[in-house]
Amino acid sequence: MRPNSLSDWDAATAMAIGIPAKAAAKATVPSVKPPILASDILREEVAPLAPAASAMKRWVLALGAGFGLLAAASFEGLLPAADLAVTASIATTAAAVLAWLVPYTARAALGVLAGVLPLALGLGQTGPLPLFGSEGYVEAGASLVLLTLLPGALFFRAQYRAFGAARGFLVVALLLAGPAVFFLARGAVTGGTPFALRAVDVLVVMAVLTSFAGFLGPETTGACTIWGAALLILVPARQLVASGVRAPGPSELGAAAAEAIGVALAATVVSLGLYQLLAAALARRARMVDIHRIVGPSAEHS
Repeated sequence: MRPNSLSDWDAATAMAIGIPAKAAAKATVPSVKPPILASDILREEVAPLAPAASAMKRWVLALGAGFGLLAAASFEGLLPAADLAVTASIATTAAAVLAWLVPYTARAALGVLAGVLPLALGLGQTGPLPLFGSEGYVEAGASLVLLTLLPGALFFRAQYRAFGAARGFLVVALLLAGPAVFFLARGAVTGGTPFALRAVDVLVVMAVLTSFAGFLGPETTGACTIWGAALLILVPARQLVASGVRAPGPSELGAAAAEAIGVALAATVVSLGLYQLLAAALARRARMVDIHRIVGPSAEHS
């Protein structure tokens, strides 16, 4: 019997060479995947499930290396060699290395703990970062909030720009950073404050004020990542300037520079960790946003 269609011909040919007809029929049916819509790609861009994963791995390694060097310097007497400073530096290094090895959410949590340890000890002018608390426990505690919580909220707002809760977290962070802004503004207007320290105080206050760009519409990030990074640079720089004003000697400045770098590394890992913990908890809710609010109705057809 002559095959009367292309599929009959395929089936007949398959039977002739020993392949079952059903298997041949399955092999000839192409699998068609649903198209990937532009809105789906955009949703992944503006509401990823695990943002900054590679960046966090790099920063925890930098944190571990930095505090490993601080431990070695303290042990060799190049920096204040208190036992707690060496122990805390080693503990921070170990926690940072462990954070590099574990999955995303656990890495974020361990990164926060690793960075908070030396900063919290510094509030009491002990551990590897004693200069962090040199202006008093209250002022240092306010600086800790400004240096960690506000950048984390800014990073979260920049990534999840259409998610209303991101602005809520930014409001909370700005309110909690209020005392630090007050202390900085007071120092900037005090007559006896050295010019260099006053200039840095003004720059930090300006970076906080520009953070209000995070309340712009969902179509923009408000450059929140830039303002968060600026705080992570300016606040440790202010510590270095303040240390230089109090003790301008070369050895003191070298120790102050090392501690300022340590503060910047620790605060960066803490702020990134807070950002990632928020993302791990809320990213799936953030993905339910209306993409058309971000780029307009053309998103589905671009």
